[in-house]
Amino acid sequence: MVGFWGGVIFYPVLQTIAIKGTRGRWKKIAYIPLVLMVFVLGITILGLIQGSNLWPIVFIFYSPVAIVFLILFLAIHALANREIIGSD
Repeated sequence: MVGFWGGVIFYPVLQTIAIKGTRGRWKKIAYIPLVLMVFVLGITILGLIQGSNLWPIVFIFYSPVAIVFLILFLAIHALANREIIGSD
């Protein structure tokens, strides 16, 4: 259940930081995991409504991928901004 709770706790925080802390094409890239997460949550809710015992499985598998994507994205964004700011 680490993937589930990690996704519930850390994903929204990282997603908010990524969207609010970027502009332009960076912001468009930051929305990629959110669009996929909306799809995953739809599948998860549908499975719960249907009474499936594996309803959170897609969410559990996707959450760590989204978190790693956002961590790497924020790191690359920080390095790119550092290079731009440092080049003045």
